[in-house]
Amino acid sequence: MKKLMFVAAIAAGFAAFGDGIESANTVGYNTLNFMAQSTFYMMGSQFETTDGAALKLSDLNFGDMTGAPYFDDELNFVNTAPQVRIAFANQGGFTTYYFLSDGAANMIDPGWVDGGGNPVDPDVAPGIGFWFYNNVSATPVLTTAGAVPEDSPIERTFTSASFRVLVNPFPVAAKLSDIDFGDIATTAPYFDDELNFVNTATQIRIPFSSQGGFTTYYYLADGAANMIDPGWVDGGGNPVDPEIPVGRGCWFKPTSGSITVTFTAP
Repeated sequence: MKKLMFVAAIAAGFAAFGDGIESANTVGYNTLNFMAQSTFYMMGSQFETTDGAALKLSDLNFGDMTGAPYFDDELNFVNTAPQVRIAFANQGGFTTYYFLSDGAANMIDPGWVDGGGNPVDPDVAPGIGFWFYNNVSATPVLTTAGAVPEDSPIERTFTSASFRVLVNPFPVAAKLSDIDFGDIATTAPYFDDELNFVNTATQIRIPFSSQGGFTTYYYLADGAANMIDPGWVDGGGNPVDPEIPVGRGCWFKPTSGSITVTFTAP
């Protein structure tokens, strides 16, 4: 189950997303509350502050994390604490942060720390993916609140043919046809009855909207079912136009590097 709510912060200049965003002051929140305890979920940051700055990790509401461990000199908390892994913006990999009831460096209140137990509050910018793991609550939840990014379009360049996290920076669900995937058509393979394209095509793995797991889609120069133009297909080569759920991240792997993906405000 998810909830997405918007209000006009200063002026009533906000139209339905289907008609576009008309106010630079549109703020709102998104709640994701389908998660299971002790399971990693890929999320996506889709808000910023009303001043246009990136949200901090402390701005994200992860619900009740009472029961988080305390700092210990042996750093055993890295195995027992709730954690967030924030993806690097321009390369593969991530940095892990832990939620503790206290920390090193005289941190006396619950909060986020690095692997050494030192208090931190990193940025979580729009379009950045992260993984959330909560092992202290039977009903994990994430509520993100802030302003809709004012900049549009927003680009993300993928410089290697490997899996990277792709996130819609705007707080709405987005069909693949709503996104400009740049030059992926130039290297797209054709459909083949043996389905070898699943090993050679650009692919995207879209998470389920209300549970763990994902479905993989492929970009072909043509497809089964009389598809004659380049486009996205399922594992059988059938044309599809799936939707990326709001607030979620995807795995994206182009067939070659230097692919620029462009998101435009709805």
